[in-house]
Amino acid sequence: MKKDSLIDKRYRIDNVIGRGGTSVIYKAHDIKGGRICAVKQSGDDISREARLLRELNHPRIPSIWDVIEENGYTYMIMDYKPGRTLLDIAQSKGPQRAEDVVWWMIQLVQVIGYLHSRIPEIIYRDVKPSNIILGDDNTINLVDFGAAKKYNSKASKDRIYIGTAGYAAPEQFGGKGQTDVRTDIYGIGAVMYHMITGVRPAGLPYSMDISGNEKEVVLIPENIKRIIEKCVRHDRNQRYQSCTELIADLYALRERQRESQT
Repeated sequence: MKKDSLIDKRYRIDNVIGRGGTSVIYKAHDIKGGRICAVKQSGDDISREARLLRELNHPRIPSIWDVIEENGYTYMIMDYKPGRTLLDIAQSKGPQRAEDVVWWMIQLVQVIGYLHSRIPEIIYRDVKPSNIILGDDNTINLVDFGAAKKYNSKASKDRIYIGTAGYAAPEQFGGKGQTDVRTDIYGIGAVMYHMITGVRPAGLPYSMDISGNEKEVVLIPENIKRIIEKCVRHDRNQRYQSCTELIADLYALRERQRESQT
């Protein structure tokens, strides 16, 4: 869409702030309410994503304002979360300080843990740096819920396999049962690896051997490496089994980091 285009005679488009598979995210202005917002434009049906977002209430997840059908597209109007994606930070600045990465991951696990605490659990399924926005106040926000789904305790597998190579767990590529909370934990570990090394997880679409590249491994402090390795086990029964387990180790690590600085 062109700059200054109007949606529903109310939302004035400013600029592109993100792109997905079939969607574009714009920064826009609500000319009636005088507020800045984000607009997701999609040619696909995003009503499921909109319904899911309407059920959520968390300060680090954008709230949905409206859904508009216009000119053959669906527009989802929601909170604007300013900042830079972790992907942008990793690409422009390379490896990040261990203390910063641990703090970001604690916040990320808090948000993902909130999703997992819903009944039924919401599985995000696309944890990756481009979906995590870091604000100027060093807080993170989780955006783009297009891949998220509610856990179905009666299903033996997912109907649609979805995920991003390098961050997706083995079960996201079929043949290993339904995705669950441990699927998101794998993605958290992959993001942690990317931010601490500055290198996107490589290997097979769902495999990450962090011992395979010595140049990258030396950048990972041993106490962080242990957490990452447990997150990204191929066998999900060997991963952290919940965000509660993972965040306990992250908080303990953060406390040790603070003690070492005093």
